[in-house]
Amino acid sequence: MAVNYKKGSRTYENEKFGRNVTVVEDEDDDQADYEEIAEYANKPPDEKKNENKYTDWNERGTNTATNSRSKKTLGNNKNENTKDIDLQLPTKQVLADVKVVRSIWRTACAVSAVVCVVLLLALGVVLGLMLSNKATPCSRSPCEHGGTCSVKGSGFSCACKNGFTGLQCESTPCVSYSCHNGGTCLLDKLQPNCTCKVGFTGVHCEIYVADFENSFDSMFIQDQNDDSNWTVHSGKTGSTNTGPFAAYKGVKYLYFETSSGTEGSIARLVSRSFIFESPGCLKFHYNMNGATIGALNVYQGNRRIWRKTGNQGNQWQLVELVLQANSCHCSKIYFEAVRGTSHTGDIAIDNVEVHLSRC
Repeated sequence: MAVNYKKGSRTYENEKFGRNVTVVEDEDDDQADYEEIAEYANKPPDEKKNENKYTDWNERGTNTATNSRSKKTLGNNKNENTKDIDLQLPTKQVLADVKVVRSIWRTACAVSAVVCVVLLLALGVVLGLMLSNKATPCSRSPCEHGGTCSVKGSGFSCACKNGFTGLQCESTPCVSYSCHNGGTCLLDKLQPNCTCKVGFTGVHCEIYVADFENSFDSMFIQDQNDDSNWTVHSGKTGSTNTGPFAAYKGVKYLYFETSSGTEGSIARLVSRSFIFESPGCLKFHYNMNGATIGALNVYQGNRRIWRKTGNQGNQWQLVELVLQANSCHCSKIYFEAVRGTSHTGDIAIDNVEVHLSRC
């Protein structure tokens, strides 16, 4: 930059913009101003740039205006930021939702409090009962096999079920006493005794029995290939001068009615199957009372083991037969009644027993 100086006025030639700048005359400050401008002109370019960012007055004014606008924009942004953080009042719907949530919360708290109180009361009652019930000799359930415990002085007493004895009902003769075919052991005056199911008898329920009090019991069925049937009856038969007047044992018996049919017609009973590991025994009572009695046959399987014919009088008679041993289910027992020449030939049986051992 070239500087021209003269007394009374100052003209500066700006090399950058190619125009002159005239400064108002000031005689007192000319020398100082000149020296300042000369000093600035002689400085290195970097220092000039740092000291004065403006190359001329117009550019300085432009930057100043720009800074002013930046400050104004910053101010506006501050105002906008201030608006962004302003809190908005909740709507009516939000307030209503808050009230509902508050109501639900209060209700839940109230219910929880009630439940807690009830649980505490129940716990107090249980603890009270536990503390009030002092331990007794029966608290540890000393009676065995279903016996009933009762306090007796400072001790206890057991009322035992039938079949058990001892201080604590711990022993019973039935432990070593066998009851077969589903029989149940009970004590009779402290002695073991078997109560048998229907269809069985004997000390150990080991005997199959048909007394016909329960129809054919579990031992017999009617043969479907015969001519007639056996009938369960009580009292006297319908024909005059024939048949028994009553059962041998109990109330009922089984008989073959001959008022109908023809001579030689047959009524047959078939028993269940038996296995005899050793020779067995068949016992029964019969009545063959009548002028025209036919015959009564007994079979073990296909083998006939007994036969009786004709009039045997008005009384029950006992028969005992040995049954052969076998290893199969072929030993069924058959009772076969054969009609005589007339209706006065009724044949009856009662109290049939099958033993798995000898008679």
